[in-house]
Amino acid sequence: MLIDYTSFKFRALVDWIEIEIHTTEPTHYDAIYRLTEAFTAPIDSGSQGKSASNFRLKIQDPSSWQAVVGVVELIKSKHTLTKPFEVVGIEVAFDAYNRNSADSTENLALLVANFHKFNTHTNEHRLAKNLGRIDKTRMYRLKGEKSFTTPHNMQSLVRKIIEGWQIGIGSQNSYCYQHAYLKTTDGGKTCEPRARIEITLRGRKLPCATNDEWSNCNFASLAKPYFSFRKIQPNLTPQEKVNADASIRIGKRIIRNRRGGGTKLFSSMTKADTKLNSLARDKLRGLSDRWQAQKTARSNVVKNIDACGNTGDLKAETPANTTNHATSLLTTYNQLLNQLDSNKLLLDEPLLNQTPELEAEQERINKLMNFDCT
Repeated sequence: MLIDYTSFKFRALVDWIEIEIHTTEPTHYDAIYRLTEAFTAPIDSGSQGKSASNFRLKIQDPSSWQAVVGVVELIKSKHTLTKPFEVVGIEVAFDAYNRNSADSTENLALLVANFHKFNTHTNEHRLAKNLGRIDKTRMYRLKGEKSFTTPHNMQSLVRKIIEGWQIGIGSQNSYCYQHAYLKTTDGGKTCEPRARIEITLRGRKLPCATNDEWSNCNFASLAKPYFSFRKIQPNLTPQEKVNADASIRIGKRIIRNRRGGGTKLFSSMTKADTKLNSLARDKLRGLSDRWQAQKTARSNVVKNIDACGNTGDLKAETPANTTNHATSLLTTYNQLLNQLDSNKLLLDEPLLNQTPELEAEQERINKLMNFDCT
């Protein structure tokens, strides 16, 4: 079934990022949580519920790398860290919303099924000898509810997705785990429905190795391995159409034998879905821009503070009369960016209805970002 992608609005985002910190003095994990409101877990052996010095924090929906740094700064305001924090996991999502809010969620469920069936990524199992041929795929819903292999038939798959079943590819404990589903809630609250495919990366699969690299992360590099798709070739024979429909993941990239000898990576019944692949790359580039944007804003503030001769004893008459002023300025700027990003949710359209309040706030921020210290 052909899908009209112009009926949807697309967006890429970081669903969560997990970091590891090490404090000089033991503290209870709840103290870290109260500071950050990020899910916090002690990782010291034998620490169950007691004080620990090593923690993992999962930060939900970080708008930028600066938002991650900001969480760590909150911790450092109360605790000394033995070394810089480290990123240990990340989940990146590619979402699609109905362009017309009156459209049914069945359209989104069909797109979820399409994501799953034609995605080229092949899960790698750590214990497999032939990594390219392992592809553990299942559907699950509630905790304790029995999972099952995804249906071969597209209509059956769409029906299960509408019923709330989610698709998991690979092991959740591995370096790489893929997940596709119809998202209708966020944090336990009803949200605008969206078709989602996401990838969880850990260990050697992380796209960056250092914090400097993370601050400049190029999320578009994830497009080819994880957010690339195929589609059915036109003019298939009736039998080929039956075979294609019966294939659970016909788009996956694996070594296949050719009839005339040699090998190939993709089914001859498919070809690259250039339109969807272009959308995914474009939205991942947009994510990279947003991820790095606030770093530039912070740099401008710091340079302006330095230009004022900041030696820790700023004069009261200067615009940046205290370090707290600079921190407040950064916080306000970050809040504005988040506001603008929320209003432009889907990012493939200009912000046409910016409110006078946002315009005034943006102008105020621009003046502050370029204040004159003379």
